[in-house]
Amino acid sequence: MAEVNVRIKAQNQTRTGFQQALGDAQRFGSSASGSLKSAFAGVASDIKSSIGGALAGLASLGAIRSIMDQFGRIQDLSEQFGVSAESLQRFGQLASESGSSIDQVAAAFSRLTINIQKAQGGTGAQADALRELGLSASELANLSPEEAFLRIADALQQAGGSNSAYAATLDLIGNRQRDLIPLLAQGADAVHAQADAIDVASADVVAKVDEIG
Repeated sequence: MAEVNVRIKAQNQTRTGFQQALGDAQRFGSSASGSLKSAFAGVASDIKSSIGGALAGLASLGAIRSIMDQFGRIQDLSEQFGVSAESLQRFGQLASESGSSIDQVAAAFSRLTINIQKAQGGTGAQADALRELGLSASELANLSPEEAFLRIADALQQAGGSNSAYAATLDLIGNRQRDLIPLLAQGADAVHAQADAIDVASADVVAKVDEIG
């Protein structure tokens, strides 16, 4: 076995624990096979993914435990808020780089979905917030949480950072999610481009690893 030195520590403080552990796992798995390879062989053969290969190649119990814990958290949030595991990973990573977290992303998606439903009646704070941003509740209701989130991002960017648009956005995603404002203010194109550039585990991989854990 080739000698491999892997340090499981943050190389960039803005990276989430999941992304850091996953990156180290992939690098380790590409050059060494560990004593726990057989434990993950079933997952690797079933999903035939690079993530499965990384798990199969890990020799560090600490690294495996870290990844399993992160995947378990992602799976829990996905089920709790009805958001795909892939989207949570991508937007969660971007949120972490803006001083927020994957938990806030999940909460924002959930709150936004609920408030869009409430706004369809045409009255109330939620409807007023959408009007302030120039958005339609009936149109947003047909979108996924991720797509609606990006529409909010575009509206906030186009508003030029006005206080009223800022307040309207928080009315829709929740005041506790205010740390997501810097991310949203970049606009949909920028957020989408960054999200697409992030490597993530598939929902199937996340679910299978969560089952093992």
